Amino acid sequence: MRKKYLGKVKDGILILNNQEAYDINLKLLDGKDVEISIGEKDNSRSQEQNRYLFGVVYSMIRNTGTYGNISLDDLNEIMKSEWGLKRRIILKDGTEKIFLKHTKDYTTKEMNEYWERLWQFASEELNIFIPEPNFIDLEYLEYN
Repeated sequence: MRKKYLGKVKDGILILNNQEAYDINLKLLDGKDVEISIGEKDNSRSQEQNRYLFGVVYSMIRNTGTYGNISLDDLNEIMKSEWGLKRRIILKDGTEKIFLKHTKDYTTKEMNEYWERLWQFASEELNIFIPEPNFIDLEYLEYN
């Protein structure tokens, strides 16, 4: 399994956010050929955020019964239409068009804002508490 490590470069030196985890996983690869890549951090939502959205948030909302008969993809469309982030475009003639932004295009910050809207909806309308992602092991979470 590939692992991704985040960090910051300061004065030409890489400082990892979790050096200990990096060291442990590096030892597990002892004697093996490895591939290392480096680049500027991508601010789009992560796979972990996607697993949390579909595997926890949407699954818990669907399990309330109100949305139990629809797919997670359809639930995504419903929730996005109610609580999703809008995108605004101004045409050459000055006309303004507003439409929903796809959740796959959310930045990590936008995804956090979307979760907060969904948590509030779930709490107030469905009477359920959805745990925040830092309380869940997202690495192995699967959904269907």
